Amino acid sequence: MFDQQSYMREYRKVYMPKYRISNIEKFRGYDKKRSCEAKLGAFNVLGGSICFNCGETGIEFLTLGHINNDGNRKRQTDHCGTSYFYHKLLNNEMNRSLYQILCWNCNFSKYLGEGECIHQRRIGQVG
Repeated sequence: MFDQQSYMREYRKVYMPKYRISNIEKFRGYDKKRSCEAKLGAFNVLGGSICFNCGETGIEFLTLGHINNDGNRKRQTDHCGTSYFYHKLLNNEMNRSLYQILCWNCNFSKYLGEGECIHQRRIGQVG
């Protein structure tokens, strides 16, 4: 008896990687375009392309930050790459209220500053 699910699972595991390697140039452009579209879509869903802390608008500098600083734990349990993550966010498969748009500097500063970005610390010192 033919089991289509087993066949497709085997096809994706064995034949697709070989096809992708032999057609690498074709997939390189497609994957990048698809990833960029997913990133822009995810940002639009979360309110636009602007850093929540500093106001940076350059799309190449923006990323998604985990509001509760649990990104590392989630990456270890979810085992999904960035593009897949953006698609899940777009398809409403993830709780959107747990994420915010940050620039790379703010996101890393938040990681180093134990949940607080350098911009937030500076604002706190001024007042």
